[in-house]
Amino acid sequence: MHGKGRSVAYVNSCMSDLHSLFKFAHENGYADRNVISTLSPLKKDKPQPDPLTRDEFTRLIEACQSRKLKNFWALAVYS
Repeated sequence: MHGKGRSVAYVNSCMSDLHSLFKFAHENGYADRNVISTLSPLKKDKPQPDPLTRDEFTRLIEACQSRKLKNFWALAVYS
């Protein structure tokens, strides 16, 4: 079950900032080791497609002025 939370990009950005902070602390003797160096970035989710509904597709095809445009959009939607 997926709950609402922070986006993958936001979490990875925060982790990058923390990595820089702990790297600085380690390199300047404030910490014995870089404790966050073993963490890897989160994998990005693939966005879910948002297809046209049948009604939207019908209205799109009907709004096209030429047969070429109708064929173009039909090919684009079906492929």
